[in-house]
Amino acid sequence: MKLIALLFSLCFINVEAFRICSFNIQSFGESKIAKTEVMNVIVKVISRCDLMLLMEIKDNTNQVINKLMAKLNR
Repeated sequence: MKLIALLFSLCFINVEAFRICSFNIQSFGESKIAKTEVMNVIVKVISRCDLMLLMEIKDNTNQVINKLMAKLNR
């Protein structure tokens, strides 16, 4: 585990600021993905961070994260 942390930190030696964020979306699922305004805010918040931890993702089909990633990668 220490080796992984060391290798991860070496990737960012030349970086002056590294932003790590966590965001509790509160029941993030198909209903929130369907709302354009909500998705735009979520994408805006997430795109400000270098490393993001999302909490309360509720998705039985594993499609919500794929849709979110598609919007982030545009």
